[in-house]
Amino acid sequence: MWVRIERGAVAETIFAPRQISVGEINYPSNIFELWSEAELAALGIVPLVYEPELPEGNYAVASESAPVYNAANNRAVITRTYEAVPEPVPPSVLKLPFVRALRQKGFEVAFWAALEEDATAKLDFSLANEIDRSDPKIPQFAAAIGASDADVDEVFRLAATL
Repeated sequence: MWVRIERGAVAETIFAPRQISVGEINYPSNIFELWSEAELAALGIVPLVYEPELPEGNYAVASESAPVYNAANNRAVITRTYEAVPEPVPPSVLKLPFVRALRQKGFEVAFWAALEEDATAKLDFSLANEIDRSDPKIPQFAAAIGASDADVDEVFRLAATL
């Protein structure tokens, strides 16, 4: 990507090579591939870069600035901030890792107490091989043990790794 500079400021962002008019002259799209940076800069066209680069890991752009021309290095810069994106919540986990995750997150004792209060859920849990995140009982048990929706997601993520 490039920007066109007029009077020391970004006048236009050029997202892909295309025909461009500067003054009275029309230039073909291939100047972006054939011309050097210096030749393009003579027309007021400079590269557009993002700073900092995307960090390694699971991150997404949280915000970005408008392009700002940096005359010192003849570039336009968009400054970005990034935020970590949590791992996806698995749709189901095996029962033993689920209980271990509850233990590690401090919810195990409250979970067993809540399970004692619901005979049907207790029977279902004893027969289950997997715990489904979409099970309609999950929000009820979360409320009973004082866990938020985010806490439940973390328990499922952790259980998937155990």
